[in-house]
Amino acid sequence: MTEREISVPAFRRLRMERQGLLSPAADAAGYEALFRRMQPVKPAAFSCPGEPPCLVYRCEMGDRRFTVPWRAGRKLVKGRFQGGTVGYILADDWETMLAAYRRPADFGDGRLRRLYEFLQREAPVTVRQLKEATGLAVKELTPLLHALQQAFLVYEDQVDSDWERGWYLFESEFPGVDSGRVSREQALETLALRQMEALAFADGETLRSFYRLPKKELAAAAARLAEKGLALPARLEGRQGWIRPQDAARLPDCEGREVPPGVFVLHRSDYLVLCYESALQKQWGLSDVLQYLFIDGDFAGAVRGKWKQGPHELWEIVLSLPADAAARREEEIRAAVRAVYPHLDDAACPIRCL
Repeated sequence: MTEREISVPAFRRLRMERQGLLSPAADAAGYEALFRRMQPVKPAAFSCPGEPPCLVYRCEMGDRRFTVPWRAGRKLVKGRFQGGTVGYILADDWETMLAAYRRPADFGDGRLRRLYEFLQREAPVTVRQLKEATGLAVKELTPLLHALQQAFLVYEDQVDSDWERGWYLFESEFPGVDSGRVSREQALETLALRQMEALAFADGETLRSFYRLPKKELAAAAARLAEKGLALPARLEGRQGWIRPQDAARLPDCEGREVPPGVFVLHRSDYLVLCYESALQKQWGLSDVLQYLFIDGDFAGAVRGKWKQGPHELWEIVLSLPADAAARREEEIRAAVRAVYPHLDDAACPIRCL
């Protein structure tokens, strides 16, 4: 099958549209569609434990208008995906995520087996109650609970930002979830197709970087989608990947429609950052990044510093823009960073061009 060469300007325009950065979601249906194609969605990086998931800039009036009540009503549910890290999904997507991410529990570990047997008798319980009943310290209980969580045997009921959360048996809270209904192959095809929609073009590296699943399996899923006519092989800036047929048909309409100038400050757990994390590290090799700067439809900078309780230390703003463009847009860039870090003007935070 012949690869399609994708125009970079058209791709960037379509990606901005799909990300909701040009027209943020204005209602529940629009936000749910965004959330579904970008899940698992994480809380903002460096936020307090228990914070709801966050799609910054992508929802009019802020996404807490949806995420807070949806989480309280278990429309959004918390789990451990992507290498065992916390993320939120829509509750009707459990079977897909279970098929993609379940790690069987090792009940050869006596402590894990006894903890699960205790939960089968006593759940729901809090960590404090578990500590009192089992005699295990929190630092011992936590990895055991996470292992059971990744096996989809227990459910952490995070309905608000309270640190005191109940731990339930997964099967008792979601009895309609059938662990055999969706195969792993079907799940990976679903995830690959979602990223093609969310990014307008996906390749093996963006799939692996975001989903934290084997690149070979994800690429095989994308290839099966191409065989079914649900994806087309494509090439973007020398990278081989895939695009949905309907998006290939949309690209000509995006030609000549430039991305409006703008600066988006994206935290390290943002969907776009996670998709391109490997590429960002290869391009800049920066450490101590607090936020990335997405300028005019592409990554072009970062805010470096140190996370602290209270105002973070801000060290510098690093840009890949030409020096004259950086000077011309300095106040625009600083204003965007200042919206996230109001203490910017009190910090010695110079702009440096690479």
